Amino acid sequence: MSRLLSRLPRVRLGRGAIVLTAGVVIAAVVAPFALGANGAIVKAGRSTQSTTETDILANSTTWSTRQSNFNKTSGGAAAYGCRAPAGTRPCIFGFNLVSGLAFEFRTRGNSAGYIQVDPTPPQTSATVAPFTTNAHGIATGLNSDMLDGKHATDFAPATAIRSLGLVKLSGGAATKTLLTVGDITLTGNCIQVSPTTLTANIMATSTVTGASVAAGASSIPDLSGGAPTPLATITGSSGAPDFGSNPVQIVGPDGTLLSGSVFVGIDTQNPNNCAIGGTLTQG
Repeated sequence: MSRLLSRLPRVRLGRGAIVLTAGVVIAAVVAPFALGANGAIVKAGRSTQSTTETDILANSTTWSTRQSNFNKTSGGAAAYGCRAPAGTRPCIFGFNLVSGLAFEFRTRGNSAGYIQVDPTPPQTSATVAPFTTNAHGIATGLNSDMLDGKHATDFAPATAIRSLGLVKLSGGAATKTLLTVGDITLTGNCIQVSPTTLTANIMATSTVTGASVAAGASSIPDLSGGAPTPLATITGSSGAPDFGSNPVQIVGPDGTLLSGSVFVGIDTQNPNNCAIGGTLTQG
């Protein structure tokens, strides 16, 4: 310190001026060692630590603070780290106290960001969620390739689902067209065989020859045009309800593919009726 004071220019302005100049030098020497103290000035290029919150408050029409890095080779504008155990405060918390957005990300790159999760074993990145939300509305523009461990290609589009629904028919040769796709037509029947006997069935018919039909354990590799074949049928006369179902696959001559299951049920009690239906996927 004495060396620093000895190098000060000698100014003939009185004793007070020399004391003031010495105080400036002492402050410059001591300040770097006091940056870690609470209430210390934050200086660029220096590391500052504190044991209380540091508030940066503004009343600005743009941003309270702005951080930018002009380096075009390595990137990086801000880095935030913490050591928060599970269930405590996150490293970054953004809260819009009114009705505007809480965050916005923008880039000129091909991807706006990446979320990496390094969970504690035995959990892996394949078994944990990237994030959770209490909002269940539609996220406009958000596409998902994975859902409950399945890829999007594992799901059939809604337009491919051909539901036959649940159709109730009364006995007495009642017939209803259930579905027509391409050359294939599915028809439901409820036939009163006798006062106490009902037959319920679902029939497939192709307008041209060449359809292949598999229903349950039976199959027809080359169905004649206009010839109906049963996909599921049941007959009962015991006075008790009965029910049956079959897996089904149909390939039409025009390439139409229908696969799924159909069901038929009967109740020979009063009133006599049939229940038919199913769900097929067009592929």
